[in-house]
Amino acid sequence: MTFRDEISDQFSRTGFNFCAPHDFEFYLYFGSERAAGQVKSLLTEHGFQSEVKVGPEEETWLCLARKTLVPSKAALDDIAALFDTLSEAHGGEFDGWEATPAS
Repeated sequence: MTFRDEISDQFSRTGFNFCAPHDFEFYLYFGSERAAGQVKSLLTEHGFQSEVKVGPEEETWLCLARKTLVPSKAALDDIAALFDTLSEAHGGEFDGWEATPAS
């Protein structure tokens, strides 16, 4: 299942409005604070608000990226491609997301 399909499936089951903006949080994990920081800087250039902190297992670093967007197919495909590229280039992993309707 693709990232876009996963979001579409979860939104359909919960009744989210695909035409309304949602606040998304995306979880990217890296082996070093430096790599997570580099990705944070790159995500800022793409309109994300991000922070870096120690991951839950303490040997990883979380780059938590936030963005409000309308979950169109094109937007979700672009985000998936960006996260895949950044994760691969910096030795990390895109590990999930959460979304709530924007207030």
